[in-house]
Amino acid sequence: MNNDIALSVENLRVVFNIRQGIQKTIVDDVDFILRKGEILGIVGESGSGKTQTVYSILGIHVQNPGLVKGSVNLLLPDADGQEKLKNLYETIIQNTVKIEHDNNKYRYKKNFKYWRRENKKLFNAHTIRGKKIFIMFQDPKSFLNPFWTVRKHFYKILSPQNNSPKIMDKLIKETLNKFKLPADKVADLYPHELSGGMCQRVMIALGYAVKPDIIIADEITTGLDLINQVAVVKHLETIKLEKRQSIILISHDIGFISKLADKILVMYDGQGVEYGNSETILNPQTAKKHPYTKELLDIYYQTHKDGYILGEPPRRNDIVEGCRFHKRCKRFNEGMNCSKVAPSDFHRLDIMEHQIRCKLFQNN
Repeated sequence: MNNDIALSVENLRVVFNIRQGIQKTIVDDVDFILRKGEILGIVGESGSGKTQTVYSILGIHVQNPGLVKGSVNLLLPDADGQEKLKNLYETIIQNTVKIEHDNNKYRYKKNFKYWRRENKKLFNAHTIRGKKIFIMFQDPKSFLNPFWTVRKHFYKILSPQNNSPKIMDKLIKETLNKFKLPADKVADLYPHELSGGMCQRVMIALGYAVKPDIIIADEITTGLDLINQVAVVKHLETIKLEKRQSIILISHDIGFISKLADKILVMYDGQGVEYGNSETILNPQTAKKHPYTKELLDIYYQTHKDGYILGEPPRRNDIVEGCRFHKRCKRFNEGMNCSKVAPSDFHRLDIMEHQIRCKLFQNN
C-alpha cells in the first residue's frame, strides 16, 4: 500500500568527478522503502556510502555530482492538498548537465552554479530540509551555530510556524526538560558550553520540536560514552512511539541498529548488498545471508575467527571490476565470474522482502 510509504528510493545512483577524466560511482543502484512510523537502519563500514545515500536524498552532496539518476519519492501535498509520493529529483534529473573536467574552466563553473541553483530551488520549494526531513549530523557541534544560544536555535527552526515568543518559550522549556536537559540552565547556553552528549540531545530535541515526517540520524552515538548512548536510544524510541515519525539510522554499530531498527539495509562500497526485516538480517541462524553481512554479524556476536574482516574496503579512487566484495569474500567462486561480472540486482528470497545482491542466490 502506497498510502503508508513516507519515502521510497529507487535505483539511486550518484557519480562524482574525482579527478580529470576519472569518475567514481559513490552511490550505485540503491533501493529501499521507509514506511510511516518505521525505523530503517543503514549499516556498513566507513566509506560504504551510507552517509552519501542520505545526503543524496536531501541534495547536500559534499561536492558537485557529475550525474544523478534514479528517484527519491517523498510524500508531499499536491495542488489539491492531497499527499502523494513525488520524485524530488525529477526536475534536476531531466535537466542535469554531465560535468566533465576539461580545459574549459568557465564551463565547469557554470555547470556547478546550475546544479546549486536547481538544487536550492527544488528543496526550498517544499521546505523539505528541516520541515519534512530533519537530519542529525555525526558531530552536533559542527551543525549548531556557535554564535547562537540553544534558545535561538529553537527560535530559528520554529519561527516559520509563526509561533509567538511566549508559545515558543513554553515549547522550548517542555521539550528540553523532556530530553533530560534542564531548560532554566541549558536554554541560554552556547554550544561550546555543552558536553558532546548534551549537544546531541539538543539536536534530538530540535528534531522532536519541529515535528518532521522523517528524521535522519547519522552516526549520532559516535564519540558518546555508554550512558549517553543508552540515553540517545531511549530518546529515539520516545520519538517513534509518541510522534509516529519515520527514522533512518546510519551506523557502523550493528548493536545500536539492532536496538531500534525495524528494517536494515547493509551497504558496501556504495551498494546495498542485503535488505530486509531486522529479525531476518540479524539472526545468525538465517541460512541465506550475504557474505559481507555474515562477516559483520560474526564480529558482532564475537564468533569471527579473526575478529575483523580481512583485507580493506575499496578506497574512494578505486574502480572495482565485478562484485565489489569479491576480493574479501570467503565464498568467492571463480566459476561464477565474480571478479569480472557484478551481480545484476537484488534477488528477493521470500515474501518478507528479504533481498540479497549476490550471485550465490541468483537462482534461489
